[in-house]
Amino acid sequence: MAYLTRGQVDTLSQFSVGSDVAEALFFGYFLLGQQKKVTAGRARPAGCRPRPEPSPAPQAQEPTTTQLAVGLGCDRNTPLATVEQALQEALQQAGHAQDDIAILATITAKADEPAFNALAEKHQLPLKLFSAEDLAQVEVPNPSATVQRFMGTPSVSEAAALLAAGTTAQDLLVEKHRLRGPDGKHATVSIARIQKETP
Repeated sequence: MAYLTRGQVDTLSQFSVGSDVAEALFFGYFLLGQQKKVTAGRARPAGCRPRPEPSPAPQAQEPTTTQLAVGLGCDRNTPLATVEQALQEALQQAGHAQDDIAILATITAKADEPAFNALAEKHQLPLKLFSAEDLAQVEVPNPSATVQRFMGTPSVSEAAALLAAGTTAQDLLVEKHRLRGPDGKHATVSIARIQKETP
């Protein structure tokens, strides 16, 4: 419903009721009031908040993958199945998967160990060899007098993993996981985190 302003009422009162001029003015005022109502109706309702601008999509971050160096040791001619089982158990302890392994490592005396070479070939991994002298220089948490007597170094798997990773014992994720196979032969696996080079 449209209402007349006080000024509009005063203007109409100057003309006779029912006169053509009065009716024309009243009709004009009525239309003006309707137009204002329509315009007001199009305005944003009270309390209506403007639509917020969409937030920019977060930038995707590159996944960070920890690369591992695996040190290997075993009795002569230990089956591949025993070495693989020892490796999988060690990976489970470390909370990592096969795909995280970047390099295998062992002592030069094991360069012709069938299981180690088969493992490297099967998973397309490099097999790094270290001399007993180099391995003996590495500080490890579990040196062995027995290993020293037979191999010329107090550690094979732990020291090899650390040398291959280029790090120290603080980055050993699995120190020395040893598994005895059904045939009585042992495999030993150590896992170290590879330190990425600082750019």
